[in-house]
Amino acid sequence: MGYKIEKVPMEEKENVLEIYEALKGSYGCTWDSDYPVIEDVVRDIHSGSLYGVFKDQELIAVAAAGKDDELAHLSCWDRSLKNACDLARVAVRADYQGRGMAKILITGIEKDGTERGFDGIRLIVGKKNPYAIKLYDSLGYLCCGEASMYGNEWFCYQKKL
Repeated sequence: MGYKIEKVPMEEKENVLEIYEALKGSYGCTWDSDYPVIEDVVRDIHSGSLYGVFKDQELIAVAAAGKDDELAHLSCWDRSLKNACDLARVAVRADYQGRGMAKILITGIEKDGTERGFDGIRLIVGKKNPYAIKLYDSLGYLCCGEASMYGNEWFCYQKKL
C-alpha cells in the first residue's frame, strides 16, 4: 500500500490547512472561513494530537484526536468511558477521496489511542454529511444522540476502544 500513519510535524502545517481549505463548501462539510484555521492546526500539532496519512512523504489525509473536553458537556455520552478522546477535523485530500484513506487514518488513530490510554473515542458529525456518517457506522461507532452547536445540527458518535 505504501501509506504511513504518523503524527503531523509542524513543517506540514500549511499543507494541513490547504487540505482543510479545499474541503470548505463541499457537500456535507460544515466548515467555513472561520473554522478550521491555522491556529487550530498549530494547536493540534503542539498537543501531539494531529495525525496524518502520508504516501511517499506526501500528506494526503489528516485528523485530530486527543483530550479536548469541548464535547464533554453533552449528556449523550457513555459515562462508563472514563478517558475518551475527541476525534475532529477529519479530512482527506480530494484526489484521494473514496479510496479508504479516512478508514485507514481512523483505524490507526484508534490503535494509537489505545496505546495512549484512551478507552474510547467520541465525535460529532454533521447531520447532512452522509459520507462521514456511513464511514463511522462502518467502523463500529454508535450514534448515541444529537446536538445543536456551532450553528449546525449534529449526530453524536462514540466507540469503546
